[in-house]
Amino acid sequence: MASHGARGLGITQDDIVAAATAEAGEDMAPWFARHVDGTEEIPLTQLLARIGVKVDARAPWEHPGGGPPTLAERRARAWIGLGTAALKVTDLAPDSPAARAGLALGDELLAVAGRRVRTDAELRHHLADHPTGADVALTFFRGDRLEERKVRLADDPHRIYTFELLPADGLDPVTRGLRDAWLAAPAGLAAPRAP
Repeated sequence: MASHGARGLGITQDDIVAAATAEAGEDMAPWFARHVDGTEEIPLTQLLARIGVKVDARAPWEHPGGGPPTLAERRARAWIGLGTAALKVTDLAPDSPAARAGLALGDELLAVAGRRVRTDAELRHHLADHPTGADVALTFFRGDRLEERKVRLADDPHRIYTFELLPADGLDPVTRGLRDAWLAAPAGLAAPRAP
């Protein structure tokens, strides 16, 4: 890296890409363009499977073993992409249902589908009373103006991930070799033990 050992210089993204390229033995610039600078999801499940790690991704409203969702899980499903504090919009996800409906930071929410909300929890609960895909009216103050916008409820896109290191004796030789290389300790350090 050009900045390595230099005083007063930080590590740049170009330095990181160069280090990743040197480590991988292939040009990593396209990968960084897609996954770091872009919005393409990292294929985590496929990449970790190559080293014998099983990935389970589930939505916050899904039971790990299946079954009907609880009330709390149903409430976790309704998503419009905004965060609130004392019913004021403090966070707005780009291209979320709330952003597409025209809500903005600082809007003060008053009602969901005509029902008054007094807390952030009530806001989430009233939203969850409607199914995913429903257009729900949100009433809010923007400055001193009272406004109403229709917001289409979506499934929360966030996921809960669990990882399981598969037993080494059940792996094919290529996967076992990749895992052993991944878990190998740098010279002078003890290597972690795989199951």
